[in-house]
Amino acid sequence: MPNVGGSKQARRLLLSSVVTSVLTYGISFWADALDTQESLRKAGPVYQRSALRVASVFRTISEKAVCVIFGTLPLKVLAEERRTLYQQRKSTTLSAEELRTEERQHSIL
Repeated sequence: MPNVGGSKQARRLLLSSVVTSVLTYGISFWADALDTQESLRKAGPVYQRSALRVASVFRTISEKAVCVIFGTLPLKVLAEERRTLYQQRKSTTLSAEELRTEERQHSIL
């Protein structure tokens, strides 16, 4: 979708959430693969392109700046967060929501 005169922000956000869901499906198992440059080179641009479209910015802006404007985490940080959540879910007494909130705060810092 073009940045100018395209679809509404809500539609862009919906499509971006679909992209994020597809990219992060089963990420707790394959998060280690993002440490290699090749797999990050394949998945990264798709994630960044959807963030660019939601934020309605040009492609010359850095990935970190797009994530701040878009209000999300970079793919590598998101993968690490989801993997940690998966590992901690079995060994903690916290509820899922409390664990998710705690891990998000840890990821942001």
